[in-house]
Amino acid sequence: MGLQRDWEKVSAQYFGSYHAYIQNPARSFYWHQFFVGGGDTTSWNLLAENRLNRPDFQVYDYLSLRGGINHNQFINNILWRTSGGVTYNNFPELPDINNLSATLYTSFQKSFKTRTSFIATAAVNYKYYLQQVTFTDPASAFLASIKQFNQGGGSGPGPGSPGGGDGGYYNVYVSDNEQRGLGQLLLTLRLAQSLASYTGLAVQYQTRLNFSKYERSITGLLYGYSSESQIFDDPLGYESHLLGAELTQLLPYRTSIKAAAYYQQKHYVAQGAFIDAVTVDQSIPREDIYRTAWTTLEKRVALWKMDLAVQVNYQWVNNSSNSYWYDYVSQFVSLAVQVDM
Repeated sequence: MGLQRDWEKVSAQYFGSYHAYIQNPARSFYWHQFFVGGGDTTSWNLLAENRLNRPDFQVYDYLSLRGGINHNQFINNILWRTSGGVTYNNFPELPDINNLSATLYTSFQKSFKTRTSFIATAAVNYKYYLQQVTFTDPASAFLASIKQFNQGGGSGPGPGSPGGGDGGYYNVYVSDNEQRGLGQLLLTLRLAQSLASYTGLAVQYQTRLNFSKYERSITGLLYGYSSESQIFDDPLGYESHLLGAELTQLLPYRTSIKAAAYYQQKHYVAQGAFIDAVTVDQSIPREDIYRTAWTTLEKRVALWKMDLAVQVNYQWVNNSSNSYWYDYVSQFVSLAVQVDM
C-alpha cells in the first residue's frame, strides 16, 4: 500500500506491505517505509524503514534511518546527478553487525535521437560497524563469536541441516580483530534502446571493487534465505562482475510484461568456504557464480481514487558456489497486489 501527500515545498510518502508465506506462515512479515523530502534542482530526503517478523524469525528484524541530499543539473544536454547520504542500520537480534554507512554517488545520462539512452554511474560506499568484536584465537582468522538463537524450542538455525542446526547457533565471522570499517567502489554502465513504440531493451554491466579485505558476515543461519538482505549477503563483502539484460513490453489496457536475465561472478574478500555441512576452510575464499532469470506480468486498474496494481512474478536462480551451503538452484512464483492512494 502506498500513501502520498504533497505540500508546496515538502512531500511525504508511506509504503507498507505484508508478505504472507502460505506453506510456512511463521516466515510472514510486515515491512514499512516512511519518506519525507523537498527541493527541486537540489533536494533533501529523510527515510525510515522497518521490518517486523513473527517470533520465530525475529533475527530478520531491522530498522534503517537515512538522510541524504541530491543535486541534478543539465550540462550540454547531459543530465548529471550527484548525491550523498548517511544511514544508521540496526539489527536487534544481531548487534554485532549494527553499523553506520555513507554513500557518495554521481551519474550522467545522455539521450540520443535514435531513442537510445546511455547511463554511467559511480558510487563510493563506506560502512563502519558500531560494536567491537574480538576473537580469542587470531589464528582461527574469522571466527569471532557464537551466539544463541532460539527458534521453535531450541531447534534453531545453524550449520548442519536446512532451516535448523546444532542447538540453534549461528556464527559471526570477522576478518580483522581491530578494523571496523570497509569501503567499496561501485561502477555501472547501462545502455537502453527503444526497439519499437512500446518495446524497450536495456543491457547493463556492473563491477564492485573493495578497498580492503575486511568483512563481517553471518553464516550457517536459515539455509535457503542467505541472499534475502545485507545480513547474509552484504554487497560490500565481495567483489564482482555482473552482466544483465532487461526487456520491457507495454501491452493494451495498462498491462506490461518484463523479462530479465543476469550473470554475476562474485569473489568474497574475506569469507571462507564451507567444504562440507559443518567445516569452514578459511584458506579457501568463497567463490560464487550467480545466474537468475525472471519475468513479471503487471496489470493496473483505476479504482475510485486509488490505483491498483496486480503482479504475477516468476524467478529462477542458480547459484554455483564452492561453499557447501550456497550451492543451490531455486524457483518461485509470487503474486503481489499494490494499492496507491
